[in-house]
Formats: sequence, C-alpha cells, structure tokens
Amino acid sequence: MSFVLQKSKGDKVADAAINTVLTLFALVTLFPLYYVVVVSLTPYIEVMKNGGFVIWPEHLTFQAYKEIFGSARIPQALKITVFITAVGTTLNLLVTTLLAYPLSKKSVPGRNMILMAIVFTMIFSGGIIPLYIMVRSLGLYDSV
Repeated sequence: MSFVLQKSKGDKVADAAINTVLTLFALVTLFPLYYVVVVSLTPYIEVMKNGGFVIWPEHLTFQAYKEIFGSARIPQALKITVFITAVGTTLNLLVTTLLAYPLSKKSVPGRNMILMAIVFTMIFSGGIIPLYIMVRSLGLYDSV
C-alpha cells in the first residue's frame, strides 16, 4: 500500500512565495556580475553617454580585453598571485599541522591556554586598518 502526500493549498502558496523570494535573491545576487561583463564589452563612449549605467550594449567591443591581455603586467601579476597562493597555502598547512597535532593530545602542558589564545585571536582580530598600517610600516606594501 502506498501513500501519496497531497500538498494543501497553503503549502502550495508557501512554496510559490519561497520560490519567488529565492528567484529575486538570485537575480539581485547575479546582477553585479552581469553588469561587469556588459560594461567590459561596451565601448567606453557608450558607457559615458549613458551615465555609466548600461543594461544592454548597442555595440560590442573586445578592446578592453585586448588592452588588458596585451599588457605585460597581467602575466607578471598572475605569476605573483600563483606564487603567493602556493607558498602561503603550503606554509599555512605546515604551521597549522605542526600546531594542531600536539594540541590534539590532552597531555600537553598549557594546552587550554594555547587553544584559548588561538580562539580569542580568531574571534577578535585586530582589524584590517591596523594590519595595513603594520604592513606599510614594515615596508612590505607592494612587495611579494
């Protein structure tokens, strides 16, 4: 014997309302990405003529992409990004593993204090402005 659950009228209305809200949320979320792509494919003069807001371009151009990818700075920036990502991830994994393994043992002296210090700094970070000031004062700004 099989039971088929029928949705009530209230359930159907609730489903429709939820789907409508989620659809609107998806459109609002995806619009900035769409806008960036459209403006990048629109001639600069047309963007300025429309006050910087273009929903659908009259003419398409790939001039911006030609200039960006024709520049020698993009491959250099990509190399630096890949280097920083690879080295940073490797060092982060190494340090995290070296710290996490001993802290997983209950017999380590001072374990609770170290864990509390780690959790405290995760919850209450210094903020991005003090970090920027420190990086700038150490001479690390605009360097690998």
